[in-house]
Amino acid sequence: MQEISYKIVTIETVYTTTAATQNGNVLMTTSGRTPAKTLVVVGTGGTISSREAAGGGSIASDTAEDLIGSTTGLESMRIEADSLFMKNSYELTLEDMGVLAHRVAEHVARPEVAGVVVTHGTDTIEESAFLLELTHASDKPVVVTGAQRSADSPDSDGPANLRDSLVLAAAPAARGMGVLVQFSGTVYSSVGIRKVHTMRMNPFAVLNSGPIGYILDRQLVMVARPSRRGGVFPLPTEQFGNCRVEVVPTYPSADDALLRAAVASGARGVIIEGTGCGNANSRINAWIAEASSQGTVVALGTRVVSGPLLTRYAGGGGFDSVRAGAIGTGLLTVAQARTLLVLLLDLYPAEMAAKTFASYVSAAQKNAWDGAERERK
Repeated sequence: MQEISYKIVTIETVYTTTAATQNGNVLMTTSGRTPAKTLVVVGTGGTISSREAAGGGSIASDTAEDLIGSTTGLESMRIEADSLFMKNSYELTLEDMGVLAHRVAEHVARPEVAGVVVTHGTDTIEESAFLLELTHASDKPVVVTGAQRSADSPDSDGPANLRDSLVLAAAPAARGMGVLVQFSGTVYSSVGIRKVHTMRMNPFAVLNSGPIGYILDRQLVMVARPSRRGGVFPLPTEQFGNCRVEVVPTYPSADDALLRAAVASGARGVIIEGTGCGNANSRINAWIAEASSQGTVVALGTRVVSGPLLTRYAGGGGFDSVRAGAIGTGLLTVAQARTLLVLLLDLYPAEMAAKTFASYVSAAQKNAWDGAERERK
C-alpha cells in the first residue's frame, strides 16, 4: 500500500501551531496548547476537483489542498489534506478502491483523527462508499461527498458539500453510524446509496429507506440512525483488484452466452441483473444450476431501482433461479452486490463467500425495514 503523505492546511485559530515538514510530509507539530482533534480530507478526484482541460472537456485537476483552500467557513477546524488519486471516478479500478479502503483505515486508526471525508466522483460513489462501509471497524465518522458542478464553475456545489461533510465528520452524533454519503445538506447511509439523476444537484437517494439526517446552518440534524447489523469485514488483500465478478443483464431473448463468456474470462462470481422483482428465464436458470455446481457464485438482482427482491415466480422466474443455486441480493443495488461479492471472494473460498453474502443481504434488508423505526422509538 502507498505511504501516507499529507499536509496540514488549516488549523484552529485559537492555537499557535508550527509544522515541520520534509518532502511535503508533516513530521512534527508543536503548539502552546493541546490541538483540537483532526479531520482528514482524502482526495480522489471527481467533478468536485475538475476543471476545463486545454483540449476540451472537464478533467480532475484540483488536489485535496486546493479543495480545502477554496472552501470558506473552516476556520474553526483542524484539517489535513491527503491527495490520494486524481481521477474521475469512471476511471477508478478495484485496485484503486482497495488502496482507498486501506488509506482511510490508516487515518482512522490515528488517535488524533476524529473523522475522515473522502471527495469522490459521483459516478461510482455507491461502490467506493460501500466498500468503505464493509471494512470500517471504527466508530469514527467517514463521509463521502463530491459535486455535480466542476471546481471552475461559478456556482460550484463542491465547497458547500465539503464544508457540510466536515461538519458531519466532526459531529459526535455521527459516531458509530458507519460510512455516510452527504450531498446538498442531505445525509445518507452508504448501504443502498444510488445515483438516481445525471444532473440534479443532489443526485443520490436510498430509495428503500430515505435520508438519515440533514445539515442545516452547519448543524447536524439526525432523523434516523442506521444499524450496522450486517457486520464488518477485513480490509481487501493485495489480490482484490484481480478478483473478477461480472454483471450480466437479462432482457427478452437473453440466453447464457454472456454468462459463459464471463466465466471463461476468469469470473469467480456473476451478478445477474434480472427483471421485475428478480427474474431471469429458463435458459439462464439452466446455466445457474450448472455454474453453481462448478463453484461459481451466482447472485440475482434486479434492474428495478426500488423495492426488495421477491423470488416468487416459477416457470423460469426468480423462484426457479434460487432453486438452481442463485443468491438473492435483497435490497442491495446491483453495483453494491458486486462490490460485496468481490470483497468476499477476495477474503474467503467460494462456498464461505456465498454463505456470507446471503447472511449480509438478509441482515441489511432487515436493517433497512426497521432501523428508522427503532430510532424514532
